[in-house]
Amino acid sequence: MENIMSRSSFEKTVNDLLTAIELSFKNMLPNPALILIFSAIDTLGWLDRPESQKYATRTTFTSWVDNYLLPNSNLNCDSKDLYAARYGLLHTGSAESRLSHDLEAKEIWYAFGKMDNGFLQEAIEAIGRKDKAVALHADELFSSLKKAIAQFFDSLAKDHERANIVYTRSSKLLSKLQSPYFPKKK
Repeated sequence: MENIMSRSSFEKTVNDLLTAIELSFKNMLPNPALILIFSAIDTLGWLDRPESQKYATRTTFTSWVDNYLLPNSNLNCDSKDLYAARYGLLHTGSAESRLSHDLEAKEIWYAFGKMDNGFLQEAIEAIGRKDKAVALHADELFSSLKKAIAQFFDSLAKDHERANIVYTRSSKLLSKLQSPYFPKKK
């Protein structure tokens, strides 16, 4: 398999996405920031999928979360909770999803900015939803994503065959499109 996209080009594409997330938070646009976070995880899971698997699935998402995002993080949820949160946000604009409705995953309720995550968790417990919802600070999710991406790149540096597969797949990313709305940088 030919390595079409270089590591540096792929890293720039990922860094552009991280910049967009950061700008969304700075401009007090938390929902777009979360959508971009979940989209990044989806994309990275798709890139890191087994060679025999053609499409992104729940498993590609949760595997990437289990391998890179949750280790060394303080997130008080699991990969299924995050997948359900992704589904709810992208499909309904809410914390609810089919998995949370069927009690297969907890809803994630987000704290933003200076809001105290502990206070939000106490509120969840006070209204009797401790077994159905969990508080998560959006900044902690973003911080964990950045650490996970660094760990992902480190793992690729140690496995050249897998890296070649990931970088070749990454050539399909829509990162090099030019239009009048996004002119080339000088």
